[in-house]
Amino acid sequence: PEAVADDLLRDPLQWFRAEHPALLSAIEKAAQAGLDELCWDLATMAVGLFETDSQFGDWRLTHEVALEAVRRAGNERGEAALLCSLGELAYVEQRVADAEKDLTRSWRVFDAIGDVHGRALAARHLGFIDRIRGHGSQALARYDGAVRDLQQVGDHIAEAHALSGMAQVL
Repeated sequence: PEAVADDLLRDPLQWFRAEHPALLSAIEKAAQAGLDELCWDLATMAVGLFETDSQFGDWRLTHEVALEAVRRAGNERGEAALLCSLGELAYVEQRVADAEKDLTRSWRVFDAIGDVHGRALAARHLGFIDRIRGHGSQALARYDGAVRDLQQVGDHIAEAHALSGMAQVL
């Protein structure tokens, strides 16, 4: 109902804080029930909220639970998505070597299963790591591939981030 939506939109972060325990429980219950697709989708969709509210421990916890569920189910796309997100978390926490490991694995799985969008997101993050390490030509190559793929799938926000990274290298 419109009144409920208006109320939630007035302070969405407050709503998230109130529903936070239920979200964590839903991810755990989905994993326990073998609902791997729902589990990884809930976990990755919650990242924006975890990041906004600095809930990095819950970001990691939900992704580890979901990662176990997708691996048990043989869900390669879910595994790649979670590894990509965990790679992003690792570089937020300044664990660059862990970020590179997770993102490289994510990129390889997305590439192997033909997921253009996922591959582009992982490449964009890997380009960022190359850039901060001072590997400009490698960063540009990764960003360039990511931009082409992101244009293909129509993800203009991620494309803008990749172009911004290219501009910073240049």
